[in-house]
Amino acid sequence: MLRVDVREKSFAARVVLADIRFELPPGEILALAGPSGCGKSTLLRLIAGLDRGFIGRIAGPARVAMAFQEPRLLPWRSVRDNLLLAGAPPAVAAEMLGELGLAEAAEVPADRLSLGMARRVALARALAVAPDLLLLDEPFVSLDAAGAARARALLLAAWRARPCAVLLVTHDLTEAAALADRILVLAGSPAGIAEQIVVPEAIRRHGGEAAARFAMSLRA
Repeated sequence: MLRVDVREKSFAARVVLADIRFELPPGEILALAGPSGCGKSTLLRLIAGLDRGFIGRIAGPARVAMAFQEPRLLPWRSVRDNLLLAGAPPAVAAEMLGELGLAEAAEVPADRLSLGMARRVALARALAVAPDLLLLDEPFVSLDAAGAARARALLLAAWRARPCAVLLVTHDLTEAAALADRILVLAGSPAGIAEQIVVPEAIRRHGGEAAARFAMSLRA
């Protein structure tokens, strides 16, 4: 169980986050949505333990993995080596590459991958260490619509094989509706939770037109 209680996060004299409280139980996918610059990635870094300069308390599982906006692969190492060096057992690494459609690229140096493939490798690396909590910071940003849809489908297939709590940062409400059980919308200055949206079960993790229509209704 992840428990978040961020009373205040500041940069210099500017308060950017305030009074953010929520819980994320095992096996649930929660999306953090909101406009660019509202503090979503800042909150994710607090939860990941990359920034401890805040007032409040965050308690979560010990095994946490994160996929950043940039894939952050070792460019001179192969796809397989990037997983192995992150601590994935060889058999699990091979399994994850197969599940994410990367088996044929296992020996390809990371700097020769397309952006879409590099993002999938980053997801495989995060999932292959069997996290209890997976943090995703806009993992499909800059992919075209078809590439993002494929990446989401592959993520869900891998998540179903190894369920864990997932916290997804996204500015795309269609993406949030296609993946998440709940959506927390950050807004304001300082940013707080403006709204919690429960995604209907008929739409949840199915994607497609239903998710797009639901997202459109939220924007209206």
